[in-house]
Amino acid sequence: MHNIPAFIVIAALVIAWKWELIGGILFVLIFLAAGIFFHSFGRNPASLIVITPFLVAGVLFMLDYFLMKDKSEMESHGN
Repeated sequence: MHNIPAFIVIAALVIAWKWELIGGILFVLIFLAAGIFFHSFGRNPASLIVITPFLVAGVLFMLDYFLMKDKSEMESHGN
């Protein structure tokens, strides 16, 4: 039972590896869910140290999606 959160994160990583935008959104949702679960936004700000990497990973996956989308659009218009 204690490995369920780890399996959820692994599943999100597999999804993010294939579909960056969906995976990025999942990582941001994991950040928000963990923040609510650990009361990070009120009584326990120290837990932000543990959950912030999920937010960073989510933003980076979404940034990669949008940058690669723009790059592929530029390459298709160049032909």
